Amino acid sequence: MRQEALVNPVLLTWARESINMGIEEAAEKLHVQPERLRAWEAGDRRPTVRQAREMARVYRRPLATFYLPKPPAELGFSVPHDFRRLPHDEPRELSPELVSEIRRIRYLRDAAVELADETPDQPKLFVGQMRLDEPVEEVGRRVVALLGLPLGARRDWRTEYDALNGWRDAIEQQGVLVMHLNGVEVREVRGIAIAESVFPLIAVNGKDSPNGRVFTLLHEFLHLMVGATGLSNLRISRRPRTQDQRLERFCNYVAGEALVPRQDLLEHPSVRAVKGSVDWSDDVIELLARQFGVSREVIARRLLILGRTSEEFYRQKRQQYGRERARRGEAPGGPVPMARRIIRAIGQPFARLAVDAYYREAISSSQLAELLGARLKHLPAVAEVLAGHSVLTGGDR
Repeated sequence: MRQEALVNPVLLTWARESINMGIEEAAEKLHVQPERLRAWEAGDRRPTVRQAREMARVYRRPLATFYLPKPPAELGFSVPHDFRRLPHDEPRELSPELVSEIRRIRYLRDAAVELADETPDQPKLFVGQMRLDEPVEEVGRRVVALLGLPLGARRDWRTEYDALNGWRDAIEQQGVLVMHLNGVEVREVRGIAIAESVFPLIAVNGKDSPNGRVFTLLHEFLHLMVGATGLSNLRISRRPRTQDQRLERFCNYVAGEALVPRQDLLEHPSVRAVKGSVDWSDDVIELLARQFGVSREVIARRLLILGRTSEEFYRQKRQQYGRERARRGEAPGGPVPMARRIIRAIGQPFARLAVDAYYREAISSSQLAELLGARLKHLPAVAEVLAGHSVLTGGDR
């Protein structure tokens, strides 16, 4: 039987618009004609219960939302500042996927504050304590010292996942929530920083390569140190004119210095053996990338910044690496166990806060499932990972 859903049409429009989704796109995802969706939103017709459930899924809202008398106040939700634009760029609309992910990580950060209410997290003194006029090399050394990861401590990393997990662990130990953005294209955004003094948050794009996520982690950590909340895709202007452009270039330069220190790169035998600005072979770039635990693009960029190659060479290499990523997919790797996927999306510190709150009966099982973004049946495996068992070894956390 066709059972109509007695929904509030105002809420249907609000839910769609709140996620930056147009009528045509929403209708396509709902498998209905745009005219029918317009009729639902105008109140001329009603969707079935099944269709209302599908709308809740597409709009990423609880079904009960559609029955409210008016749109709920979304406390704490706002779109972070967009640092991605260059002077010639047109203002861009955020995709529904990105809007949804921003809402999710904002909600989880607010939840972390509440979950830790009994033992409030202390303000992080590094947030907002750095200036853009400080020397890049000095700040790079300060970041490495703060995170406790000098170059020697990274020598034992064998894979790009070792590097990713090592940097993520070090940043999380500073009291930063590190989460993944799911379902968002890398070309739209690579990272988000929420520079709050209590539970500052970094979100990196889960579709990016492991080495790409490493650079984003450092870049966004610099955003926290400057105290700048916003979206980044790591684009930089050769001649920065605005404060945003200067900030992005500064964060990129310092992240590069922390990952590949100037002196260590210039004194590497493969670099020291060659004089002047040259076009480097793929073999040398790959060797340097492996030894420093970074992407080839980071090495090429560092060589450019240090005057050891040309802008044209760097541009060619960047395009080459982009084509290679497109051919093989953004994030190579095999299937990831569910427990690891859950923790990777929300980070170990937040997962631990939520699970501990559940075991001390501060939250219900349904609330825990909502915070984990997963069914409660996965709790034993998640708890096992959090207890430090070997599920995390050798892979992407």
